[in-house]
Amino acid sequence: MNPMKKIGVAAAVASLAVIPLVAQNGFGQGRGGPFGPPAGPGVPALERLDRELGLTDSQKAEIQTLLASQREAARTTMTSMREAERALAAAVMQVPADDNAVQTRATDLSAIQSQLTLGRAQLESRIYQLLTPDQQQKAQQWVAEMQQRGGRRGGER
Repeated sequence: MNPMKKIGVAAAVASLAVIPLVAQNGFGQGRGGPFGPPAGPGVPALERLDRELGLTDSQKAEIQTLLASQREAARTTMTSMREAERALAAAVMQVPADDNAVQTRATDLSAIQSQLTLGRAQLESRIYQLLTPDQQQKAQQWVAEMQQRGGRRGGER
């Protein structure tokens, strides 16, 4: 497999872990992630991931442990991101305009977003490594199907 395809597959499959992270932390509730919202009211996204890949009890427990270990760091980083967003908004509305302040605040926000992305990617990679080769293949197929539909479930638009 060529390096670009490996990166694409890894990035796409890594997004599988976003589902349990969102379900556990409540981030983005009300919005669908790459696989859409959970299957229904009260059905955690981890259950949907389990349904799609047939996770073992051991895998689910390990995923829960990984999520718990990342939860506080994600909360802290999300708080920092909200503060950085507010600081950027304040800089944008400063009179007279201060382009340097806007650039600084935008850079601060970008750094925090990078931290979130890196943390999520590391967590997703760890979760992906817990999957069996068969589950990894199923995950790749699942992601490919979602990408073909443009990230929509079924025929939604």
